[in-house]
Amino acid sequence: MTRIRSAYVVSDDPHDVVPFYSALLGVEPAFIDGDKWVQFPSETGRFAISSLGEAASPNVNCVIVFEVTDVTAVSNAALTQGGRIIGERDM
Repeated sequence: MTRIRSAYVVSDDPHDVVPFYSALLGVEPAFIDGDKWVQFPSETGRFAISSLGEAASPNVNCVIVFEVTDVTAVSNAALTQGGRIIGERDM
């Protein structure tokens, strides 16, 4: 499983991006609050997708740091789901 710290992203339709994050994280959501909030399990923190109405600000963006053992596999999962790799950093 990919490890993440606590973070959330804002979406006008949280359910639209669930397949992307499920593929990237390798897990299904642990909690869904209607159309407002989708939360994924994580060993190191929390990650969720928020609706515009549930977010602290609908214009907020979020940086998410993923800790992975297989960068190639996770990168390919992101690209397959329509994501873009903006940058990589070995920490």
